[in-house]
Amino acid sequence: MSNSYRILWTRYLAPSYIQQALEHNIEIEVVPFIKTTTCFNDSNGCELQELAIEHVTAVFTSASAVNAIAQYAANATWEVFCLAGATQDMVKEKLPYTTIKATASNATELADTIVKTPKIKRVHFFCGDLHLPKLPQILNDNHIDVVKYIVYKTQLSPVAINKHYDGIAFYSPSAVESFLSKNTLPENTFAFCIGPTTARALKDYTDKIIISDGSDTAHLLQAMISHFKTEKN
Repeated sequence: MSNSYRILWTRYLAPSYIQQALEHNIEIEVVPFIKTTTCFNDSNGCELQELAIEHVTAVFTSASAVNAIAQYAANATWEVFCLAGATQDMVKEKLPYTTIKATASNATELADTIVKTPKIKRVHFFCGDLHLPKLPQILNDNHIDVVKYIVYKTQLSPVAINKHYDGIAFYSPSAVESFLSKNTLPENTFAFCIGPTTARALKDYTDKIIISDGSDTAHLLQAMISHFKTEKN
């Protein structure tokens, strides 16, 4: 495709988004830079199965956490607080009997929402081993007990890149760390990211950082489309 923009996407991306990008002269190559592995199996998943039949308040800040427990909690009727976007979509898909009480664009806003919700004294927080401490800290500071479950582990999966890209999409500080362990950010390459936490991981390496308005793939892709449309004009 002539006069197109080339993008490196550092995690899995659904074909529908790749096609949408092509319609705006954006060619996306997907190269995952992190891997996640679940911490549950048939021998220790019984704890989750028992929890699934209880009435609890569950908290999710990543789609990976939802996916990690889905096999053992598919019939749960929990009340859920989660991040909007991919995490919310995964809750709807994998935990269809739960009730989403509220969503937020980041963990701090989600914690503040939980604090403002009456009668919540305890939450069950499902997360990865590299989760940020902000959410449980805010809840604990407001006398809400947090039962934490590490349900997946994140592993860096760096790849040396020998091509030029006009932009690189990052979802997390872990992906940034993995990428930079074997690569540098070229001066003219834009870094597109979800949220200020990922942006902070990039700030020492480039000043060409664009943060999406929302915390999901659709917003990240739209930020990219809007940027290159403006640049072209």
